[in-house]
Amino acid sequence: MQVKFKVYVLKARILLRHDYLGLGAVLSKVLVTGGAGFIGRYTCRALVAAGHDVIIYDNFSNASHDGLNGLGRVIEADIRDRDALLDAVANADHVVHLAALVSVPISIEMPKQVFDINVAATEQLFDICRETGFAGRVIYASSASVYSNDLGGNFKEEWATGQGLLSPYASSKFMNEVQAGIYKICYGLKTTAFRFFNVYGAGQDPKSPYSGVITRLLEARDEGKKFTIFGDGSITRDYIAVEDIAGAIALLAGFDGEAPRVMNLGTGQQTTLNELVEAWQDATGQGLDYSYGPARSGDQQHSCADIAVVQKTLPAWQPVSLAEGLARWVGK
Repeated sequence: MQVKFKVYVLKARILLRHDYLGLGAVLSKVLVTGGAGFIGRYTCRALVAAGHDVIIYDNFSNASHDGLNGLGRVIEADIRDRDALLDAVANADHVVHLAALVSVPISIEMPKQVFDINVAATEQLFDICRETGFAGRVIYASSASVYSNDLGGNFKEEWATGQGLLSPYASSKFMNEVQAGIYKICYGLKTTAFRFFNVYGAGQDPKSPYSGVITRLLEARDEGKKFTIFGDGSITRDYIAVEDIAGAIALLAGFDGEAPRVMNLGTGQQTTLNELVEAWQDATGQGLDYSYGPARSGDQQHSCADIAVVQKTLPAWQPVSLAEGLARWVGK
């Protein structure tokens, strides 16, 4: 499915300030796989704003070339294409690996494809780095889905054990962390995973199967549709603005110190779906027609990040609240 992106003027603070260069920043050439996707575009812009050169690597199966001018060299290739990936890595100082199938429902429908793209292709990337003696940092996307469904409180990084996973997508992301750990221990590869919690922001296509719940709220408003809350609305999520995801990646790409193996990226604030609908209505000043439907298979009941590790490592990084993020994006 081809998704056409609108070009947005990004006004979020993380892309307008350069104070995050103060953390011992080393300006480099950064390869971003999945660089034309939703999070990838924000990441490329944040890296450019920080002074890095960017190489965008994407197969454009779910992205457009629109809006990429001026961001850097574009390589149109699949993450499974070893020769193309080898050439790209050879020209980079650091790698940001975002290319993946990222939908829990799609992973349940297509587990083989999720393994091929999320696990086998990531193994190939790590092995290319091993073979070439890659000395830079590899920052890759993990997910809050690696946490067991029976946890409470704010999730600490060490709580993810591989037990209680609910989908092939969650399994693939946990396997990535295991892979990265082996390559770090055996070959000295500098790998760090950011576990993304629920990411939202402008530019995500509401019709895409990869879009999140807040984007579907936008679609319901704009098209006059009834919004469906799956389950009773009591499940909780930690919603983080995409600008803050991109900002953390840009900070780490310019960070010259020792980084943890894995870090949560959330806000540390949990919100139920019912509370999200209320926050949406407060931000937009509009009512919302909604109803309740059956709970979805593979959905965690509770998800909220402990962000102490990332705040200690990257003290300049401070995520905005859900209320502030919604006000910036869809505010009245």
